Amino acid sequence: MPLAPLTAVIITKDEASNIARCLNALREVAEELLVIDSGSKDDTVEIARQLGARVVTTEWKGYAQTKNFGNDLASNDWILSIDADEVISPALAAEILNLKLTQGKAYRFNRLNNFFGQWIKYSGWFPDWKIRIFDRRNAYWVGEYVHEKLKFSESIRIQKLEGLLYHYSYQSHEDHWNRIELYSDLSAAELFAKGAKPTWLKQKGGPVFRFVKTFILQKGFLDGKAGWTISKRAARTVTLKYQKLNKLYEKHKNAKD
Repeated sequence: MPLAPLTAVIITKDEASNIARCLNALREVAEELLVIDSGSKDDTVEIARQLGARVVTTEWKGYAQTKNFGNDLASNDWILSIDADEVISPALAAEILNLKLTQGKAYRFNRLNNFFGQWIKYSGWFPDWKIRIFDRRNAYWVGEYVHEKLKFSESIRIQKLEGLLYHYSYQSHEDHWNRIELYSDLSAAELFAKGAKPTWLKQKGGPVFRFVKTFILQKGFLDGKAGWTISKRAARTVTLKYQKLNKLYEKHKNAKD
């Protein structure tokens, strides 16, 4: 174990296909495995308990608040925050085991994403640094919509670890499209809450720019067919985001009339 005990906090809903792989990799580095489940209808809870995790069930509070809920319940102050579809690599596990966790620091992992069996090295998906080990006494999650992030109550130094965090992103093309629909919903809601307007330039130029950025500037072409698919779907996500933002403004206008 690391020189200070860790609690691994994992939020779940219907993660039966992922949770065993995630927990098995965590068992050697975390003193406590804490799963916060929000209404799984598959075997997620049963599998997690069989593998020694403490499971707490709660209603879905949003990404940030559900993670904060889990952090508050942890037996240790040092948190290893991980998603159910992520796996600590052996090299990363070895680094964590030798960490001297130090107050005033947090620790960042480099995530390598798997897209239907292919590890994506470009397309804006790698490197993909995420802060995953932190002291809950000076850190909490914020963000009401798509991308939650850690906020610190004091100045923190970030240390990068070299081992990879494997991310098994999507189960199928249908799963990817469902995620695109969800993220575009949340992005539109976030823009609406901020008062951002769906200008003609953003609606027409935004998807084109996203494709060029992903496929050319971020070298998605080096990921081959997968890079082409990721780039096209990234552009489609932007299109959907502004279509849905338009609908929110139309709904708001109609409600006022």
